[in-house]
Amino acid sequence: MTNKMTITNKMLILMVALVVGFGFVGQAWASTVSGKLLKIEGSVYVIQDEQSGEKHQVRVDQSTRKEGEIKEGAMVEVQIDDLNDRVVSIKEKKT
Repeated sequence: MTNKMTITNKMLILMVALVVGFGFVGQAWASTVSGKLLKIEGSVYVIQDEQSGEKHQVRVDQSTRKEGEIKEGAMVEVQIDDLNDRVVSIKEKKT
């Protein structure tokens, strides 16, 4: 019985480690940009980073979550899936 519990405990520890590990890896594939939405051209949005001033061209699609009034000139926060080069969510930042 002790040996069986040990195997079960080892499997449980391995499963928890995998879940936690994949959680950290998933975060490495995402980035956040906050700034002014300069331009919308179809599915391509141009955001000027409020900290660095750098301009980012990002791609939205049908699955992109949108919160607030997303229009040119708005201050926004964008979550980008770097692995697939697409916007996961974009939300208006209230000032």
